Amino acid sequence: FFREMVKAKQPPAKAPEWGSFPLDHFAECRPTIETYMKCLKENNYVAPYCRKEVKEYMQCRMDKGLMAHEPIENLGLPDEPMNPRWLEERKKMIEAVQDAKPGMEWFAYQKERKRIFSIDLEAEVKPRIAD
Repeated sequence: FFREMVKAKQPPAKAPEWGSFPLDHFAECRPTIETYMKCLKENNYVAPYCRKEVKEYMQCRMDKGLMAHEPIENLGLPDEPMNPRWLEERKKMIEAVQDAKPGMEWFAYQKERKRIFSIDLEAEVKPRIAD
């Protein structure tokens, strides 16, 4: 009796609009995901360097019916090239975290984030030229 009451009170299940798609149970897109994982490893796990591979994987999923067809431009994958300075700053951040004392990794990470953010702000500020 109690189970039937609980079932009656539950709202009907509703599929999410975004962010959920079927798993690739038959490994139809396995070669493209392996290419992506290889690219990540070769590029120190900096995902923006592997945008081409991500686009190929998403296209494979669409072609195999594993996700709804959507223009690649709408998936949030920009076409502009990676800024090389970003990679150098990321390497410095990783080194700072690795060199931190045990238990202090989070603080080292936050300190590096603040430093990088201040560099970005300085680059955006344009000096005024007096007339």
